[in-house]
Amino acid sequence: MHHRAALFFAVLVACVWAAFDPGGRKLATLLAAISMLSFLFLYLTYGRPAPLATIALVDLIGLVPLAWAGWHAFQQ
Repeated sequence: MHHRAALFFAVLVACVWAAFDPGGRKLATLLAAISMLSFLFLYLTYGRPAPLATIALVDLIGLVPLAWAGWHAFQQ
């Protein structure tokens, strides 16, 4: 589980970096999208385990603002 925590920390660092540096926004958008979409894919693949339902819902809802941010990041 430590490697997953390190992965999430790397995504967090990229997103915080992108908040202050427009040059990092494309990479941060891609990293966050890969993280969220891969979790949702695995969640669905393994039969939608009930203990993970809240996380899946938050990731699903989070895709909307991520798409908006990604749209603006890639328009520059």
